[in-house]
Amino acid sequence: MSIQVRGYYETDAIVAENHRLSVDLPPDMPTGRVRLTIIYDMSPPVTETLPINRDIKALLAAMPPVGEDADFARQQDYPTPKASEDAIMTVTGELLRIDFSTRQVTLLYPPTRREIDCTYLPEVEDSIVETRKGFIQVTGRFVLDEEGNPNKLMDVTRVEPLDLSPIHITELDRLPVRMNEALELTPVLDEESQQYLCVEDQSLGLNAFALNRAQLLDEIQQQLAMLWTEYACASDDALDDDARALKRRLLDRMEVSRAQA
Repeated sequence: MSIQVRGYYETDAIVAENHRLSVDLPPDMPTGRVRLTIIYDMSPPVTETLPINRDIKALLAAMPPVGEDADFARQQDYPTPKASEDAIMTVTGELLRIDFSTRQVTLLYPPTRREIDCTYLPEVEDSIVETRKGFIQVTGRFVLDEEGNPNKLMDVTRVEPLDLSPIHITELDRLPVRMNEALELTPVLDEESQQYLCVEDQSLGLNAFALNRAQLLDEIQQQLAMLWTEYACASDDALDDDARALKRRLLDRMEVSRAQA
């Protein structure tokens, strides 16, 4: 799976009392799944010193100019927003060396083929001992280069082997809905960066990815809840032929929990 930004569209919308958005999109925009970012005013106002404000400014700085009329779509590859000097993140790489005397591990970061030295906290040393070979996932405070790639990791808070074992979903966390048969999803690393754990089930319209397993589980649950709400519970009159076919597949494989029926 390759993760790339292919197009950019900007418009304003009003969040109604029911917290649903109604947005008119250009007719020539390709159909299919998209990921939305909602930027909104917060109260109390976000100050210049808060990290979230700097992150939003970095994101906006990397977006293309849209002029006075922002209601259009364009195809373009966009630069990665300039990252902050430090960032809490999870990276996946091949474990090369462990130096217990200096509390450092060295891993090979696949996107850049660069070795990264990671200084870990004493409390994670036992997990490092158990992880001596192959790909590992390291979470901590990274120092990033100008392109947003990690080049040094400080204060490692978690080290664990890369877990690509199957994920089994039997029910939804957010809705009283269960699977008729357990949904089995086997994560794979994306081919381009080898940083994202990816799963998909084409018949359900599920396509999820995340940097670590916990985030992936949450993303799967979010997508299944969205699919149930937006398709399985929708009126046939509100759906086109493809969406009605998806609705039937969802209803074949999912149902309201009996306690809620």
